[in-house]
Amino acid sequence: MPTKKSLTKQVFGNTLIQTIGKAVSLIISLWIARLIFVYLAPAGAGSYYSIIAFAQLFVVLLGWGTSLLLIKKLGQTKEKNKINQLVSEVFSLIFYSSGIFLILTFFLSFLIDSYSGLERIGILLASFAFIFIAFDSILNVVFQRELKTSAVAIAEVINKLLNVAWIYFAIYMDWGILGILSGLIAANLLNFIILMIASRRFVKIRILTDLAFIPVWLKESWPIAITLIFSMLYFKGNTVALKAFQPDAEVGYFSLPYRILEVAILFPPLYINLIMPRLAASWQSKDKKWFRSASLKSFGFLFLSAAIMTVLVMILSPYIVQILGGDEYEPSILLLKILIIAAGLMFLREFVRSLLITIEKQKAMMISTIIVSCLAIVLYILLIPAYGALGAAWITLGIELIYLIILVCLAWYWSTSS
Repeated sequence: MPTKKSLTKQVFGNTLIQTIGKAVSLIISLWIARLIFVYLAPAGAGSYYSIIAFAQLFVVLLGWGTSLLLIKKLGQTKEKNKINQLVSEVFSLIFYSSGIFLILTFFLSFLIDSYSGLERIGILLASFAFIFIAFDSILNVVFQRELKTSAVAIAEVINKLLNVAWIYFAIYMDWGILGILSGLIAANLLNFIILMIASRRFVKIRILTDLAFIPVWLKESWPIAITLIFSMLYFKGNTVALKAFQPDAEVGYFSLPYRILEVAILFPPLYINLIMPRLAASWQSKDKKWFRSASLKSFGFLFLSAAIMTVLVMILSPYIVQILGGDEYEPSILLLKILIIAAGLMFLREFVRSLLITIEKQKAMMISTIIVSCLAIVLYILLIPAYGALGAAWITLGIELIYLIILVCLAWYWSTSS
């Protein structure tokens, strides 16, 4: 097991690499968002992001949450053949489940009448793009385990640059929403190819034909899968509910600050995925003192990061909205001030949720997630028809606060009593 000094140096170095890459990617992502918001205007942007949101509702069907479980399992073994087998199993599970994901997502879109035929085709295209992201999540785990994250950062930047170029061409050709979504597929495919080639140094991946591994993984991962399903119903359900009950322009006003939230919460996993294998190893070896100390320091680091981000964005919110959308998106300013607080809470929630997985308390996490997600869904249905985007923003903030309190209580209880 690495010393505290060497671990800190390794984690810091790789976090720095990914942070620089993610910062560049963030800037390009906001550039992409601006192109979409300005080109499509509030109504068109609302249509585009409601397509993305619906496809993401069911993205957990790709792998059933096994990528999170893989982080823990790889942290508990150093045997090369075992690593190859574990990664190949999860990779194969995503491969076989992708067909189910595409078919189910497309046909479930008919349950919401407000989606047009063109938008349902868009949902199918977006779903296809997310398959490559699911494969990337497995490859990312491999690079993070090896503390070799430069390939991930480079691939992501190339992905975003290709997406920008495609969107510019789509705007020039006036291809509309489907043209932009086609670029998402191309960019994600390129990202996958780059990571797949780079990963050969560390792991040999193959598609397995003996499917006996599937029930073994699903037996252990189903609490995580259920948790992710309900989490996504809460996280993307607000946008889908706005699509069902409000005009597309209202969805557009909400989507601009929510896109900023989505970009902001990409940062915590960089740190979490790097430190979590070490926390898993310390928990497995019964080094509870180091586990608790490292957990508290990590929570403190993420809390400070969230506080700084929240204050800065709240101060700069009028300028941020003006840059990303222009005068048409003036209602988004207040929504951004509310949602950036929720983003800060998500920084902390994601870390605590990963801790519960590490100490093998997935079922407790699942129950709490189901409770808060059901509460959120009920509130979406009751309040969004009357209060629109403002109601969706306040619900998101309130639910995040409740969720974080519950998870912190669970993590504290189980980590101190075990």
